[in-house]
Parts: sequence; C-alpha cells; structure tokens
Amino acid sequence: VGSQTYTINYIGLQETSTGNVGIGTTSPGAPLDVSGHIANSGTAASLGACGTAPSVTGNDTRGVVTAGTAAPASCTINFASNYATAPYCVISGYNASPGGFLYVSATAVGSFTVKSSVALTSVKFNYICMQ
Repeated sequence: VGSQTYTINYIGLQETSTGNVGIGTTSPGAPLDVSGHIANSGTAASLGACGTAPSVTGNDTRGVVTAGTAAPASCTINFASNYATAPYCVISGYNASPGGFLYVSATAVGSFTVKSSVALTSVKFNYICMQ
C-alpha cells in the first residue's frame, strides 16, 4: 500500500503503510503522532456537588475548577458528552499548592470526582481527561 501524504490547508498529514497517522511529521511513530501543541474545543463540562457557587472553565478534555465555599470534601465534574469508556483523568493544583492532597476518587463515562485531604473551599485545580 505504501505511504500517502495529504495537505489540508497547508498542514501536512502523513499516513504510513502501518496505519500510523502523523500531523506535522512525515514519519509518524505511533497510531497518532502530532508534532507541536494540540488544542481542543467543545461544550463546557458542568459541576455536580462541589460546594456553594463553584465554577468550571474548559470542556470534557481539559479545564479549571474552582471549588465553592461551604468546605466541600469533593467535587464532581460532569462531562457534556459521555466517553465510550471511563477516561483517564489527571488533576493538579492551579498556580499553587491547594494546601492538601488532591486525588481522583472515581471515574465513569459521564463524570469524575476529585477528593481532598482538606476542605476544598475556593481551591482551584486543573484537570485533563483522555481516553
């Protein structure tokens, strides 16, 4: 079959005989190999239990959560669209330590829950979810 090279709006898209697809590279070494940064967009996620007046910016793949007041012990992030299977989600403190240990306690096709060793009042954290 051989390799095929496509140009879409001046962006190189390479497909190899092994089925690997590369964007910005002519020799993709994985099923999807992207040279450079990846951006995404989509419908915003929403929040379930997460204190009083919490907020979320971002989408199902990545975002920033600010926990509400009233000392919530956990925050549930609801995806705008379900994943086919439960995704892998990673969280980190936003710009500074949240003052305690944050961890993902449960992940499902439609949501994930973050818990903390301390109250999450007004704590900000980043999340990234992938399937």
